[in-house]
Amino acid sequence: MQGKSKSVKNLSQLKNALKPGTDFLITWHRNFDNIGQLRQVNIANTQGIYSIIPEDPGSPVTTANCGKGTWLPFRKASNWSFTEDGASLYYGDVHTPEQLIITIKLQEENDDE
Repeated sequence: MQGKSKSVKNLSQLKNALKPGTDFLITWHRNFDNIGQLRQVNIANTQGIYSIIPEDPGSPVTTANCGKGTWLPFRKASNWSFTEDGASLYYGDVHTPEQLIITIKLQEENDDE
């Protein structure tokens, strides 16, 4: 379900927020085909998350890793930046457009449903 965006300010908050069933929107991705996808956390642990596209059970995103979904590692806190535009993961500590891997926005649950 797509709702309002939920803001996080650091990696610890992001890890706490990305629990199974949490929806997030990919607002930027190195693979441009993924931009705009609404994903859902399928499995979460201390190292990262597996995400799926719930509306598309046959998608390569959903069927990856034997049906767990696509893997997104948390890496180090210094690899992340957090703004009102979302949480961005970079390859390293240098946060340049060339090093950007993905930007996500957490979606708040919609109480109207």
